[in-house]
Amino acid sequence: MKKILSIILSMLFVMCFTGCSDEVEQDYLYIPQSQTKNEILSKAERGIMSPVQVLDANGNYISGEVSLFMLKSDLENRFTQEGLYTTEGDRYTCISAGDISFYFLADNIENGVISMIHFDSVYDFDHGISTPDNIIERLGQPVSRENVSGDELWFMPYSTGITCDRLSYKAGDNTLSFYFLDGFLSMTSLSVTKLW
Repeated sequence: MKKILSIILSMLFVMCFTGCSDEVEQDYLYIPQSQTKNEILSKAERGIMSPVQVLDANGNYISGEVSLFMLKSDLENRFTQEGLYTTEGDRYTCISAGDISFYFLADNIENGVISMIHFDSVYDFDHGISTPDNIIERLGQPVSRENVSGDELWFMPYSTGITCDRLSYKAGDNTLSFYFLDGFLSMTSLSVTKLW
């Protein structure tokens, strides 16, 4: 009886591992489709960042898109009031929602967002993982590539003494910039070029 029970349990054990093995292999082989150069630059030209993780009106993170055409009232309707943080300066007013900040001209806030800065993954580029080479491989050579520090990183928390590598691309009237800290994607900005 013990031998029969041992054989049955051994067979179940082997079947379980076989089933798990197939699932793991399928997950490992799954590679999500990445946005193409044309898709990314077309979105940037239309003022769209997508996909981004944002807080919804219930305070839950969802994947969605944000736009330079959003108004202050759009942000207040889309996000929870507890999730919005407003900072007013002489030149800009910033409204932050989670890992994304929306900048408005302080003297013309009702005309909409002029810049968005996202501190997480965007356009299928992974925050903390993607490198300048990954961006260039997908989008081609940037309009400019430079090291920036000090006042040029005023929007970045704890930027004193930090230098970032910045890749910038033109997308119609907008500028799409990727910032790298220690060689890895740290933040992405999309701005109306003439207003930023």
